[in-house]
Amino acid sequence: MISTPRTSSKRLALLAALIALALGAVWAGAVWLRANSVDVPKYKVDPRYATQTKSRTAVQDAYLRWGSDATNDSANDGCEARSVAGWAAFLGTPVNAKAVARELSRSVDPAFRHAAYLGCLTQLTSPGA
Repeated sequence: MISTPRTSSKRLALLAALIALALGAVWAGAVWLRANSVDVPKYKVDPRYATQTKSRTAVQDAYLRWGSDATNDSANDGCEARSVAGWAAFLGTPVNAKAVARELSRSVDPAFRHAAYLGCLTQLTSPGA
């Protein structure tokens, strides 16, 4: 089929009309969505929750506090498995609760070593350990 100037101008006009129609539909949809959007109310920041603040220090302190509690409990439970003498023989440390707790806490993340040390020491020095 041979394209004549009249046929190509009709196609061009049709294409322009389709583009204008599509743009009009997009614009109408945007207007409709904006009119029907709901404003979400802002919540009040609760200072008891560190994650609701923009302070990185508060978030880090909360992480250390919560993680230290869990690490303390875990170390306490873990050190219950053996006596001080048993741990000392296993780790190659002096038969001393502090030396055993110090050696065991070295395997914990540095941020939580003190909590692990205290948890293990508490267990090893408790009556019946």
